[in-house]
Amino acid sequence: MAVEAAGAVWMTLVHAGQVARLDPKSGEVRRFDLGAAESRPMVIATGPDDSVWFGRSDNRIGRITADGEVASYEVSGSAYGVCAGADGAMWFTLMTADRSTLDGAIDVQSLPTEGAAPVGIAAGEDGVWFAEIGAGRIGRIGHTARH
Repeated sequence: MAVEAAGAVWMTLVHAGQVARLDPKSGEVRRFDLGAAESRPMVIATGPDDSVWFGRSDNRIGRITADGEVASYEVSGSAYGVCAGADGAMWFTLMTADRSTLDGAIDVQSLPTEGAAPVGIAAGEDGVWFAEIGAGRIGRIGHTARH
């Protein structure tokens, strides 16, 4: 789940292929259909552009803007983690560490650890940290390491 600056709570509805937004003040729940039941949206995070971004299991990352526009971008695997980086981009893991600008341009980052299998991701001041479950390690990519 993710909480936006205005206080609304966002969540993924994995088996429904939807994302929902709860307004805690009114109790209203708005559902956003992703147009693909097999999308299985997973982790979700707020972005610096007032959108929410989420991983999907159908080799796409999704975005819902503050105006309710739903979009998705093709990636090379299922996204298992997502976070907003201090560099103003959205970062996510797909068994590689990838970065997306807010317009959906994907920048794939190579990892030095063979068999890393990164999952989960969190932003720090100067980079992102992620678990390398395949290697039993913690990984980090600094913002200056981008291609």
